[in-house]
Amino acid sequence: MIDIWQKPAPGATAQLCTVKYLRPESRIDSTGGVVILLAIKDSAGLQLYAHCALRQQISDRDREYILDLVKDLSDRGKTCPEEVFQQLSSLSVGPMITDEVGWIEARKSVIEEHYPDFCLCGDQAVS
Repeated sequence: MIDIWQKPAPGATAQLCTVKYLRPESRIDSTGGVVILLAIKDSAGLQLYAHCALRQQISDRDREYILDLVKDLSDRGKTCPEEVFQQLSSLSVGPMITDEVGWIEARKSVIEEHYPDFCLCGDQAVS
């Protein structure tokens, strides 16, 4: 995991946090899992991107909880972006854990290039 307080690389304009989902049978081994959520925080606020196949990525057992949590994070991110980003940056227990935290160039094309399977939360594919 990258230290959240590291200095940004030249050209980096936003902080990025990736969050992965651990299926119930793999929660003992946190090296597994799949990234299901991206949080990008810049001077304009916080944007959350979810895996476009989010519903298929999570088990039936966790689906309602995860979908409600993503909606809550998205709603709270509009008024408390720093707090939500910090929360996502320090997840270490449960079905969702912090994967990496670092800096990126926050252009839409960069996000689409590196994370083509993700869409902005609130889009029909995630709701």
